[in-house]
Amino acid sequence: MKKAAFREVDWTDLRFREPAQEPIFVTATMARAQFGRILDLVAEDRMVVITRYKTPRAVLIPLDTFDSSAEEDAVMLDTLTAEFDALFERMQTPEARAAAARAFNASPEDLRRAAVEAARRPAS
Repeated sequence: MKKAAFREVDWTDLRFREPAQEPIFVTATMARAQFGRILDLVAEDRMVVITRYKTPRAVLIPLDTFDSSAEEDAVMLDTLTAEFDALFERMQTPEARAAAARAFNASPEDLRRAAVEAARRPAS
């Protein structure tokens, strides 16, 4: 993880001095001691990065930001699922379906015989 460009937080004019897009870095100790203030900042659409030994360990983000990210992820997952299903369907030829049905319906003896036969074939 990347080390944070860390500086002490000035709580007195933080809301007015810092651009809202820039994350605020606080130590884990400060986060524990000032959690109420940090929660207020996050509620005001600020991002807070919690560091330990000047290394980012956690990020607090507003709930709306989290929800919109989760919705985008769900849409992306639905799109990928549809693409996979379409690709899988195109791969399912009648021959492939018949072979899969034979494999699933094969007896243990049939599977043993097929495995021995496959092992005896030269590698391609």
